Amino acid sequence: MKSKIAIIAPFKELANNAMEVCKEWNDDIHVSIGNSLEIVGLAKQLNKNGIDIIVSRDATLTAIKSAMNIPVVEIPISSWDIITALNEAKKYSKNIGIVDLEHISYQAKKLEGLLDVRISQIQLPLDRSLITTELEGVDVLLGQYSVSEVAKKYGLKSMIINSSTESIRQAIKQAYEIASLKKKEWASYEKIKAVLEHTYEGVVAVDQRGYINFINKKAQEVLKLDNAVMDKHYSEVMPFINFNEALKYKQKSVNEIYQIKENRIIFNVMPINIEKNVVGAVCTLRKQNHLDTNKVSVKRNNNGFVANCTFSNIITKSDVLNKTIEKCKKFATVDSNILIIGETGTGKELFAQSLHNFSSRREAAFVSINCAALTETLLESELFGYEDGAFTGAKKGGRTGLFELANEGTLFLDEIGDISMNIQSRLLRVLQEKEIMRVGGDKIINVDVRVITATNKEISELVKEGKFRQDLYHRLNVLKVNLPPLRERKEDILLLINWFTDLFTEKFHYKRPVFTKEAIDYLQKYAWPGNVRELQNMVERLVVLRNGSTVDLHDVVSLTDYNLQENPANKITLNIEQPLCEIEKQVILEVLKICKNKEEAAEKLGISTTTIWRKLKNISK
Repeated sequence: MKSKIAIIAPFKELANNAMEVCKEWNDDIHVSIGNSLEIVGLAKQLNKNGIDIIVSRDATLTAIKSAMNIPVVEIPISSWDIITALNEAKKYSKNIGIVDLEHISYQAKKLEGLLDVRISQIQLPLDRSLITTELEGVDVLLGQYSVSEVAKKYGLKSMIINSSTESIRQAIKQAYEIASLKKKEWASYEKIKAVLEHTYEGVVAVDQRGYINFINKKAQEVLKLDNAVMDKHYSEVMPFINFNEALKYKQKSVNEIYQIKENRIIFNVMPINIEKNVVGAVCTLRKQNHLDTNKVSVKRNNNGFVANCTFSNIITKSDVLNKTIEKCKKFATVDSNILIIGETGTGKELFAQSLHNFSSRREAAFVSINCAALTETLLESELFGYEDGAFTGAKKGGRTGLFELANEGTLFLDEIGDISMNIQSRLLRVLQEKEIMRVGGDKIINVDVRVITATNKEISELVKEGKFRQDLYHRLNVLKVNLPPLRERKEDILLLINWFTDLFTEKFHYKRPVFTKEAIDYLQKYAWPGNVRELQNMVERLVVLRNGSTVDLHDVVSLTDYNLQENPANKITLNIEQPLCEIEKQVILEVLKICKNKEEAAEKLGISTTTIWRKLKNISK
């Protein structure tokens, strides 16, 4: 079946030329006249009657394009059309102004000498203060359909630049070619659609703006949606699908899990790239079954060093943490070293894994080590490896170090503030030279590793105390991430309680306990010195002990590590038997533990920051 084409002309002369050309085709090409005010309604009616493509010109074409999703072909204005119009205008005057057609004015200027005319370029709207200057010496205005209204306003002659039959013929041929390609595309789309409708997985596709342009029946069934979601933005109907990562950062998301009522859904999202540009994204999804593991597995490599977490695994609705996540996503796109600072239990390794999985190194290894858990000798051999016979008890054949194992990937050094000065020196060399030498070895090994470090200590203070190398600190602290403690994002407490309750009731096959209002109020006021890890442990205890029963205030108080009234985040215990100078020292050190920085501590103590610095200097002596 051949495509149906319509021509909408903004003025009668163009319509007459179009009808003349249409006689050359056996098809019934509809030709009509319409100005920019009535054109959209006319185009919509034609489209409703089966027209596949519209041919038009001037403001008429612009109006159709902006209001409708239908292919529109422009009737060009050729050089011959310009010469014809200039010759017609010359009959009235050689002083001709071309209105709002810069490209045509440029071509016409070249013809001034040949046609013996003077061309002026005029831009609309006219500047009222310059009208006399702009129109000075102009007798005839040449342009598109609207030029007659401008000329009439200023008492000038006007002529519309018409399109010749050849220009119209070219436009019609182009329209048929485009319509033919569209039909082929549509046929391919229908074939792909038929395949996707019969796959066992749900499929949802969005365009580059995030608007849904395909959803199969399986996805509608799993997500409990219908065809009404088509052409809606995904954030309106399925905000839990991570399309933003694919569209904005070109990142895929693999095996992400989301709970929808009684079902857990597994998602995979991939960007659709054409010539390195993201033109959309596609998501496949299915219900989790008993064969799936409870843990989200992101990727595997031969060594088994894997980052299991992504940013989507971070449970939060807090503005401060969401801003931190967005900053981390930017950090992940470059290879600079990152220092993560946060209290115990704030999720430093979770962020390190997420940074790795969001980076270009995500297919390589993620290697993690807690620097505080090993002695200096053991840490050195773990990080850099050792040769056969390097020391008593060394493994025969030697051992590959973590830097080598993390090559082309990420090495996460937790509790970096606890490493010795000797290890600091060796680590600095690796970061500077990108090379290591095994313990007892004599060979240089090149490594390409992205280093992420973490600590709950203020390393800048350790630098001042001479316990941490300043040059190493600056190498590690290229990009800095400060993780807020749970007490600074209290809006997440209830969210996390519900999340962990669901997690542990499913894991242990227990009934879900119900928290009383008093219990929830207490938990939201509690300072959580152990942060998310403490909250997780407490919820696990409650799920195991209550097993479907009500969790009341007594249960919570008996299972938290501190009473709210004796919260160490808000209370200092003093030994008044000590000398006054010792009591002062104790107060300063305890207040510093509570506060985020020295400025806040100085404010609480009612002294200046300078005084804090001076007293700390005396304490360290």
